[in-house]
Amino acid sequence: MTMLLMAAKGAEVIPLIEMREVPLTEAIRQVARMARMNVILDPRLSQAPYNGMTVSVRWENVTAREALIALLENYDLVLIESPRSP
Repeated sequence: MTMLLMAAKGAEVIPLIEMREVPLTEAIRQVARMARMNVILDPRLSQAPYNGMTVSVRWENVTAREALIALLENYDLVLIESPRSP
């Protein structure tokens, strides 16, 4: 498992995000962390067809949010955002 993440602040463009054979749930968590988003993963991600699934991706010059959306869309997953509590 290889993961290279070059972090940036906020919505800044990240020069390179590369992952090789990273478990899908870990990839989601890592990219969400880069986007400074707290995520709660659906428990169904631990079931077929997602359990044991690994991710190999390479993105250049994208924001962490763009990478997260692309990752989720690639696996027919969606991001559901809830408004912040006051």
